[in-house]
Amino acid sequence: MPFSYRSLGLLVGAGTALFSGGFLAGRRSAAPAPLALGEKHCDDADLAHRRSLCTAVSTLTTRHVNTMGSGNAAMCVAGPQGEKWVLVTASGKGSSAQPADLVVIDAQTAAPVFSGQPKPSIETGMLLQLVEGPHWDEGKTAIHTHAAPVVAACAAGTAIPAFYAIGGGLLGCDADGSIPVAGWAPPGSEDLARRVAEAMLPAGANACGMQGHGAVVVGKSPQYAAILAEQLHVTAEVANSVAASGNAAHAWRPDARQHRDFRHYLQGSAGCCAPGPAAGTPLAASRPHSPA
Repeated sequence: MPFSYRSLGLLVGAGTALFSGGFLAGRRSAAPAPLALGEKHCDDADLAHRRSLCTAVSTLTTRHVNTMGSGNAAMCVAGPQGEKWVLVTASGKGSSAQPADLVVIDAQTAAPVFSGQPKPSIETGMLLQLVEGPHWDEGKTAIHTHAAPVVAACAAGTAIPAFYAIGGGLLGCDADGSIPVAGWAPPGSEDLARRVAEAMLPAGANACGMQGHGAVVVGKSPQYAAILAEQLHVTAEVANSVAASGNAAHAWRPDARQHRDFRHYLQGSAGCCAPGPAAGTPLAASRPHSPA
C-alpha cells in the first residue's frame, strides 16, 4: 500500500489499541491506589461510594438527561466511627465529577470534615436538606439536573401532570401523580433551598421541578436516584407534548385509586432498585471488593 498519512494513522491507531488492550489491561485489573484527599486517604469502601455517585451522575449526561458538567449531587455515607457524613460534588464539577471531586461534609454541622478539600457545590445547602430529611440513611442520594424538558414543564410554576403513568407512579406524591414544583429563586440561595424543601419534604415527594432552573430527585441509592431523574425527564417530555397538542384538558390521567395501586406495584417491584447498605453502617464495616 503506498505511503500516506492515513495509512500511518491506521498503523499508529492499531498499535495503540494493542498496547492498551494488552499491557494496560493488566494494570486496570489491579486494585486502584487510594486517593489522597486532604488529611484522608480513601479506603476501598469510600472509593466504591465515590465511584457509585460519580457513575450515576455521569450516566445522566450520556443519556442526555443532564447537560455536560452541570448540576450537582450528594450521597449519605457513614464515617469510620459511624459519623453521619455526606459526599457532595465540588463546585463546577457537577456531572463531570470524578471520585476526588467529592467533598466530605458533616451532616450535622454542614462543615467540611477534612481540610484541603475542593469547594463544595453552591447547592450544598439544598442537597443537605433533602438527604437529611426526614431522616439520614446510608446511601440516600439527591441529584440535581438542568433538564430542559423539566424547566419547560414547570415554567408556569404549577405541578407537572403525570400523563405518563410510570413516571407518576415512581415520582408523584399528589393524588393523581403530579410532581411538585418549587417557584423561582436564585441558584445557590437559601430561598431556593427553602422552596425546594417546602415543595418536597412535607408531601414526602422524591422529585421536584425547579422553575427556570431544572430538577432534583432523591433516591435510596445513587443508581435509584439516577433512575428517578430519567423518569422525571421523560414525564416532563410527555407533559410538554400533551400540552403542545392542545388536548391536555381531555388527556387521560390516573385517578387516586389507579395512581395509588400503580405506585404500590412499582415500588414493590424487585427490579426497581437495589437496596444500599444498612442505615448507619460505617464504611469500614460494609467494605465491598475493590471496584474494577
